[in-house]
Amino acid sequence: MNSEALLAQYDGGDRQFETVELTDAKLTHQKLPGINLRRAQLVGANFQGGDLALADFSQANLRSADLRYANLQRADLSEADLTGANLSDANLSAAQLSYTTLNYAELHQADLRHSNLSGASFVGAKLPGADLSNANLAGSDLRGAEFRQTKLDCANLRGANLQDANLRWADLSGADLSGADLSGATLSGATLTGANLSGTILIDAVFVHADLTRANLNEVDWSGADFTAAKMTGVKLHNTRPFGATFDGLECQWLDLSANGDHSTTFQFSSKNPYEYFYKAAPTVEIIIDGRLNTEGHSALAVIYQRLARQLKTALPTPHVLPDRKRTRLTFTLHRDEKLFLTAYTMMFPFTDAVISHQALVEQLRSITQECLQQSKPQMQAFQRMVTNLNQQRQKTIADAQLQSLAQSVQSVPFFQAPTRIIVTNSNAHRLVLYGNPTFGRRSSQMLASCLNSEQTVLQTSGGRLSRPSREEVIHFINRFRWSEHYLRGIAS
Repeated sequence: MNSEALLAQYDGGDRQFETVELTDAKLTHQKLPGINLRRAQLVGANFQGGDLALADFSQANLRSADLRYANLQRADLSEADLTGANLSDANLSAAQLSYTTLNYAELHQADLRHSNLSGASFVGAKLPGADLSNANLAGSDLRGAEFRQTKLDCANLRGANLQDANLRWADLSGADLSGADLSGATLSGATLTGANLSGTILIDAVFVHADLTRANLNEVDWSGADFTAAKMTGVKLHNTRPFGATFDGLECQWLDLSANGDHSTTFQFSSKNPYEYFYKAAPTVEIIIDGRLNTEGHSALAVIYQRLARQLKTALPTPHVLPDRKRTRLTFTLHRDEKLFLTAYTMMFPFTDAVISHQALVEQLRSITQECLQQSKPQMQAFQRMVTNLNQQRQKTIADAQLQSLAQSVQSVPFFQAPTRIIVTNSNAHRLVLYGNPTFGRRSSQMLASCLNSEQTVLQTSGGRLSRPSREEVIHFINRFRWSEHYLRGIAS
């Protein structure tokens, strides 16, 4: 069938053209409301400026079709293939486009208000200036799509994939993005007032100068995100870690930390410094092992940490393991500064260096008196509680025959005999080399074999000095702690 035959039949009252073949058909400015082109082959067809309201294009092949300025109000394009099609300035308001493929399509200034785009694919599509107000994009694939200055206010984007999408200056006020993936997306200058972003993935997303006033960011992962100069007054942050992102120049008067968003728990800023609440860095413990992690070492490490948690009846942080050709780095990310020393002590347990590092750590903390610390009374009490907890953990591990037997069982594994270095970082981004074996970096099998159980043996073997911080360095590090409210309340109770 050709274009002329279709138009003649349509004028005669026929509306049923299912599965018709009209590749590269020229149907510009034609009035074809209500036409049924379900499963039709319309590759490269030109419907520019046509009236296609209430038309049925479901499951049709419209790849590279031209639908510019077309009227597709309430049309059904569900499951159609519009890859590379041009729908710029088209009217698709209230249209059905569920599970439609619009990859690399052009939709400049298109009207998609109240349309159903659930499950649709817009990979690499261009929608600058389009209007998707109140549209349903739940579960849609919008990776790398261009939404610059697009209206998405009150849109449903639950569970949508917006990885690497460009949403500069977009209007997402009142939108529901819960559970969406916005990793790598750019939202500079975007408006997200009152938007729901609970449970979203915001890894490496950019929100520079974005307006997030009263938005819901409960339980989000914002590692590497940039909120420089963003507006965040009244943002909901229940169960969201206060670190991992950049907050320089943030405009924020208060935060809602309540579980139900009822303002029952808030944080009020007393200055313009966003780091009154947010952390400059995640509290971390790094154990660097001067040896390569092989299969034997990896299996033993997993088993001993699991048994250690069981015996101590506590949850241990999961290590991020970064093996290199000659060294292995174990990184433990924590929520609170007060857990740094205890974690360093505990996670060093299976290593030969544990005896020396444990002793050095305990001695350093014992040497610090409350008068040395520039802390308030509750904070000084918190410090004492931290030291007490560490001593209790030490006594528990020493007295536990199963743990001691477990530690001995892995000493034959070369990985655990290797020299180590411990680095801790607090929430104010201050780093402290807590311990360093003097043989670290010196590739000598004799030296490693001799470095067994005492600092004296280490020093005699290496001719060096045990690397540990000075008392003043430890005090400076602790004075930069952000004692958690939960920890301080525990002291008061």
